[in-house]
Amino acid sequence: MGAEGRSPVPADVRKLAQSGQLDAAARAAGSAGHALAAAFLGGLTLYARGDMEHAAEKFREAIKVDSEFFPAIFYLGACYAANGRDRDAAA
Repeated sequence: MGAEGRSPVPADVRKLAQSGQLDAAARAAGSAGHALAAAFLGGLTLYARGDMEHAAEKFREAIKVDSEFFPAIFYLGACYAANGRDRDAAA
């Protein structure tokens, strides 16, 4: 895990995410160079749209940045379960 994974999320990104503007928050996080927030928020955006396969890709990106980031692990499992991959979801 890199130190970047534990760096604070910029205030503007937090405000956008808290107001439900996940796509804008993901873009702002990417522009700010916060790879963990960009990948995770991008995954949430795709998850909310029902695009489980691409959401899973984003959550895997987030896990590569911080292998202990539980929210990404949880949502990756949810993506797997939604696609009928119960064994992967349980792992």
